[in-house]
Amino acid sequence: MHNIRLLDSFRGLAAIAVLSDHLCATFLLPFLGATSSLDVAMGLLGSWAVIIFFILSGYLITSSILYNIKNNGGFVWQDYLVSRIARIYPPLIASLVLCVIIFWIANHFNLHGKQAFRLPTDLYVIRDKFEFRYREIGLSLLMRGGALDMNGPLWSLYVEVKTYLLAMFVAILGYHGGKLRRIGQIVSVIGIISILPDLIHNFTYVAIWTLGGIFALVLQGNVVKRSYLKPVYGVAILIFLFCSIMAPSLFMQQHIFTGAGFTASIAFSIILAGFMFDWQIGAQIISSFSGTAKYSYTLYIVHFPLLLFAFSLTHQFLASNFHYGYLVGVCGLTFVVIIWIAQTIARYFENKQYFESLIRKTACWSLGLIANFRK
Repeated sequence: MHNIRLLDSFRGLAAIAVLSDHLCATFLLPFLGATSSLDVAMGLLGSWAVIIFFILSGYLITSSILYNIKNNGGFVWQDYLVSRIARIYPPLIASLVLCVIIFWIANHFNLHGKQAFRLPTDLYVIRDKFEFRYREIGLSLLMRGGALDMNGPLWSLYVEVKTYLLAMFVAILGYHGGKLRRIGQIVSVIGIISILPDLIHNFTYVAIWTLGGIFALVLQGNVVKRSYLKPVYGVAILIFLFCSIMAPSLFMQQHIFTGAGFTASIAFSIILAGFMFDWQIGAQIISSFSGTAKYSYTLYIVHFPLLLFAFSLTHQFLASNFHYGYLVGVCGLTFVVIIWIAQTIARYFENKQYFESLIRKTACWSLGLIANFRK
């Protein structure tokens, strides 16, 4: 793997950037408004952090597939699938349980936000109220868009998981052998056809994910010469500079699906990918944050409901006793508490090796039951 400690650091810092963006939007924008310069700056930070997530995901998943093929003489989809399930679902289930607990507390104790978060003086609120339907749990587990009101950042996880499946089906088509190869290819074609409509709606992020995969193929798979990247970097830097001068708003998330926004985002993504995988400028300093990777995924998918809960508990007080000291203090305390909660949850739910072993044991036990039943 290509300096995994450095890549872990980028992933952890990106998760903290997203938390910071949403913290600002939740606590500061009700008083400053959604058109302030702070909102623009934090919006850019959050958008770029999500782009980093997709680039890293494409790079690391493609690297994992390359390793799988090299290590097994062909693509073993079972290993890939077990690894992804063990990584994705335990923290996701923990985040859904957290959503249920917070929603129940808000309704049972009639907290601020049960009916509405917005106060007469608010210029902006990140959510209108606590909103969660229990059927959304199933939709979330199926990656069908559930729980987005209560936990907005899950949208990117749903897109990312579908790209994982797309990558798996493509790998099966090209590298899966054995007696069931033809069946595997047919299933893969059907899987690709069923996934593509969902991915088309998020084409820009799929393209960014694919860009990360291309860098893995170039830098690890030796598909093309590394020197060919130089003119690509040059064009990307020129486009980035032009867009930064003429229309910097193109880099905001709301413009990413327009033609110009797509071009600007891809150019910026190429520069980010070069910075992370090829040039590695400041690698020694950035690598010092590698410990954040231990809880980065959990932080990303639990911070939003925790922010809503903290906002519910403090918003009325801050609005009626407004003081920048109080506001900064609440933001700082909320940031620290959310990081601590994410670390605590991750300690139990981001143990990928444990859950991989558990899944394999459960699968073997289930197959044994089926075999005994047939006898």
